[in-house]
Amino acid sequence: KFGLDSLEDIIINQTLGLDK
Repeated sequence: KFGLDSLEDIIINQTLGLDK
């Protein structure tokens, strides 16, 4: 089960990937 912290981390990782 994902927590808010985990979900936020995933979003940040995706954002960095798209930005890169």
